[in-house]
Amino acid sequence: VHRRVPPDRFDVDAHYDPTGKGKNTSYTPYGCFIDEPGLFDARFFNMSPREAYQTDPMGRLALVTAYEALEMSGFVPDRTPSSMTDRIGTFYGQSSDDWRQVNAAENIDTYYIPGNIRAFGPGRINYYFKFKGPSYNVDTACSSSFSAIQLACTS
Repeated sequence: VHRRVPPDRFDVDAHYDPTGKGKNTSYTPYGCFIDEPGLFDARFFNMSPREAYQTDPMGRLALVTAYEALEMSGFVPDRTPSSMTDRIGTFYGQSSDDWRQVNAAENIDTYYIPGNIRAFGPGRINYYFKFKGPSYNVDTACSSSFSAIQLACTS
């Protein structure tokens, strides 16, 4: 599952410190990476190429995986009482926004805020799927996903 940091991400040899004591270094040369994170079918999700370009890859991946999960589950909106879109919400655990930090020096555009601020991620999913329930982004650091599940189960 994990592999050596690809050279297109950063120069791992320049930043690797096995002691973990060096400033701005990593104590491991390994990580988990998505191949070609820029691949995204913007038109399928009703996004312009400009908007897709400025959207955090994590947000794009959230849309794709939400679609895949619903498709694989056989979900049909508004078919049964439990699939009524006014009862469906998005509870999303996310605790980092590296893409926003990396791109802060880029030209700020109309799509910068909805594409990069964590609070907009679950709302984008609700909007695309026409869900009318709550839209929560939960950030509790390492327990974000678990906290989002807990919040969804008790809402």
